[in-house]
Amino acid sequence: MSIYKKLYYVSLQCGGGKTRMIIKIINDNPEKHFIVVVPSKQLQQQYRDSLGFGLIMNHETHETLLESINNELIEKSQKVIFITDKMFYRLKPQLMKSWSVFMDDCVDYFAFQSDVIDTSDESLPARLYAKLFNVTSVSDDGNYVYASLNDDIGSEVLHKIKQNYERFKYYHEIVINSSVFSDENCKRIFIIGYYDLERYVNNGVEIIYFANDFENSLIYKKYCHLFEEYKHELVPNHTNNQRLTVKYFAKNNTLSSTRLKAERDKPNNMMSRIGEYINARESGPVLWTCNEAYKQYWNITGRYITPCQRGMNHLQDHTVAACMVSMKVDDAMAKHIEAVLGHTYGDVVHQYEYEAINQFVYRTNLRNYQSSSSVTLYVFDENQAYSIKGAGSYEYIDAGIDAVVNRAGRPASQLPAKVRDAARKWVRTRERTLEEIAKYVNKMSGKYGLDEDQKRLLLEKLLEERKGA
Repeated sequence: MSIYKKLYYVSLQCGGGKTRMIIKIINDNPEKHFIVVVPSKQLQQQYRDSLGFGLIMNHETHETLLESINNELIEKSQKVIFITDKMFYRLKPQLMKSWSVFMDDCVDYFAFQSDVIDTSDESLPARLYAKLFNVTSVSDDGNYVYASLNDDIGSEVLHKIKQNYERFKYYHEIVINSSVFSDENCKRIFIIGYYDLERYVNNGVEIIYFANDFENSLIYKKYCHLFEEYKHELVPNHTNNQRLTVKYFAKNNTLSSTRLKAERDKPNNMMSRIGEYINARESGPVLWTCNEAYKQYWNITGRYITPCQRGMNHLQDHTVAACMVSMKVDDAMAKHIEAVLGHTYGDVVHQYEYEAINQFVYRTNLRNYQSSSSVTLYVFDENQAYSIKGAGSYEYIDAGIDAVVNRAGRPASQLPAKVRDAARKWVRTRERTLEEIAKYVNKMSGKYGLDEDQKRLLLEKLLEERKGA
């Protein structure tokens, strides 16, 4: 590796040899110093055990962590240090110029949060929320402000509110809807924090990102102009998924936080029914996960792990898994993410939900490329099932939970305005065949992450517009 004016990436499937490649580069370059960046403390230890040397640095090993890492970067007493991605992005790029950086399975580069501004007693209107931040600039369209957290707050009430946003101070940029600062009747605050990769390129920091399907990650889509593929000799295995059977319970519905909340207090709710179905048919231990707040409702017998387990190798004895997660973003927040970062709703669902499912199933025996054992994965809906590419088979299970749900208020399946407007314009440009319409629905579904109800509604709209064209 040498000083680049680019960032580099290696895109290989889970278990495809990324860790072995990193260890080989380290061992082949005894004169260099390396920073290995991973998303968890468990992976720090796993890497240290695999390499046989190096310094683990986290809040458990170092009381003043940031100061300790900075000192190590300057003194270079260790050939290799292991840190988490959250700490990496807090470091000054200038301190890493003489280090080579490996980012292993670190593809998350932004965070978001939306909250209702409490105006019920007029004590916390938007103008007080605005005091939490120092505005540094305004977007060209005036819809957003760039800001930093205000450390000079005298109000005890505001200090308590500010604690909800402390995590954003570690992001390089904080973006907030400008109405918080200009409209005293503003009802919601939308905040997005993200890392700026330009600063590493501008400072000549050597970085290689390693991840499954990296070209479809949000960090690559945002900063693709900065990346170049790193040349290597590892060969992807495109047939491994053929020993996987994916089973799902819903064609007409997707899993969402709204539905989980609605179901949790019902007797014999859908979660318990799915859990009972899996327990009745799987005699061996099931490796399973779900949104942690709903862990008690699924009642799946087996070994529970949290949804985010990137890179972990110790679960390969499992051949049956269940991933019952919903990691979607609400429509309002999705619009702000697209406006600020350029990612569509479909982009976000792909990384946060579909890639999480793929990462999860690759904790099982599927991660062992020398094995020929069959692996079964249960997911909730059809979209999740087919997000796993190249499986040996996909099986729909009718467990009585797939009825179309009547939703109060604005239906979740309502088409986004941009989809509706684009479809109307498209279908009216010329006479469209039924085959063209079907292909267009699939295209829009992939681009915007439409659920089955929305796909059906889009088809109906197109057919109506076609008649009136």
